[in-house]
Amino acid sequence: MVFLRQVSVLAAASVLLFGCGDYPRDARDSLKDAADLGKLKAGYTLHSPWVSEGNAGSSPTGHEARLINEFAGALDLNVEWISGSESQLLEWLEKGEIDLAIGGFPKDLAWKSHAALTFPYFSSTSREVPRVIAVPAGENQLLTTLERYLLEVTEATNR
Repeated sequence: MVFLRQVSVLAAASVLLFGCGDYPRDARDSLKDAADLGKLKAGYTLHSPWVSEGNAGSSPTGHEARLINEFAGALDLNVEWISGSESQLLEWLEKGEIDLAIGGFPKDLAWKSHAALTFPYFSSTSREVPRVIAVPAGENQLLTTLERYLLEVTEATNR
């Protein structure tokens, strides 16, 4: 009886583990939709030096804006920039209207229960609070892809 139970558990675990083809997945297919549309919808709020106002009619500038432009470029995507307040960005993330949000957000951002946050990827000094980027909750493939990119950039910078 114990042996049969162990075999059943092993069989169920195998189905779960090997039947997951494209893991991790996005609940709303954000990364797939971005690829289909050829663009990543990036919400931003101004917080210099992380995100600054570009020239009239141009993209935002700053450390995080550059990171997102390079991330999108690595995926062969353009970026559609959408400006808003932090509360607007959170609402748009929850509704799936944007793929990610930047704004020099600290790692202890109060949105943790409403959005997925990248690992803290940057801190210029030991006293500076590490920064994160927000994506819609459940968009695990997008989050993982972004974090892998941030890790590559961080490792390249530290060489």
